[in-house]
Amino acid sequence: MRDADTLSLLNADVQALHAAALPWWFKPPGPESFPPGEAAAMVTKPENLIFLAEAGAEPAGYAYAEVVRQLETPFRYAYEMVYLHHISLRSAYRRQGVGSALIEVVRSAAKDSDITLLGADV
Repeated sequence: MRDADTLSLLNADVQALHAAALPWWFKPPGPESFPPGEAAAMVTKPENLIFLAEAGAEPAGYAYAEVVRQLETPFRYAYEMVYLHHISLRSAYRRQGVGSALIEVVRSAAKDSDITLLGADV
């Protein structure tokens, strides 16, 4: 549960950025935006890849990605991809390579699963 509490705390940083940039789309951070219970449920799903970055004993950020498997349809071939849903860093750790390291660990996890397709919304 400690990891879920940490994810919930770290999400508030990126949620605030999203809400400031697109207030008509994103809710401001608050108890209902990403509660620890939801974070705990997210952690238990086997298709989810969640990585915490720490600086000493302090949480610095996290990345949340998902392995997505799509079946073949009449329009496209089947595929697997790793989709990066969230990446969040505490402001004190931005521009220090922590975000790059989190993205690299997501890429490495994809490679370890023989998945070459990565996706994200920016």
